[in-house]
Amino acid sequence: MRAVEQRLLKAADDEEIARQQWHRDGVALLRCGRSFGAVRVPLVIVEAAAGTERRIMIAAYPPEALLGGPAFVDGSSNHVCRPVASKAGEWRAPDTEYLDENSRLGVPVLRASRHARSCWLFEPDGPGVVCQPDAVKQMVSLGRFRAAMRTGA
Repeated sequence: MRAVEQRLLKAADDEEIARQQWHRDGVALLRCGRSFGAVRVPLVIVEAAAGTERRIMIAAYPPEALLGGPAFVDGSSNHVCRPVASKAGEWRAPDTEYLDENSRLGVPVLRASRHARSCWLFEPDGPGVVCQPDAVKQMVSLGRFRAAMRTGA
């Protein structure tokens, strides 16, 4: 995990300040576009894709349930963030936002409690491990479809 933490800290404007934020707040403000980009997906879409409305249950699924790769919940905005390559190309997926080098993102400390406001659902398996953009788009499509079926839209 130390290598993953070091890789994430490379995205900080100041690594020591980010380390202190993780220790004090459980979340550090990191700049996207350096080590990774990120896609923000509304939590309700991820819940629909996973087939559960309980965050703790989503985390109990194998990562393949969300088509692989790391994911964390941003509890302050009710979004799930999926780290992707910093140059993910042109992003087009409804109801999502691609965060590039002009964005900063609150990233939870690794091994945070599943009950923390922001926590990892699936931690990166190793340094530089990110989600495949096409897999994130497929997860979003599945979640949007399932959510629409629930509401009868």
